[in-house]
Amino acid sequence: MISKRKVDEDLKQNGIKSTLAKKYLEEFKKMEPEKYEKFRKESNKKICNKLFAK
Repeated sequence: MISKRKVDEDLKQNGIKSTLAKKYLEEFKKMEPEKYEKFRKESNKKICNKLFAK
């Protein structure tokens, strides 16, 4: 399991602060660490901003 703090830090680093992002937070916390790391590596700020568009 991914720690909530780690997810919060990643979201904050990418400037993602929206209600949709908060919904995804719960899903990220359930991800396997390897899967989450892969998601982070494959995602860039532009993709994240689209994914979490306000």
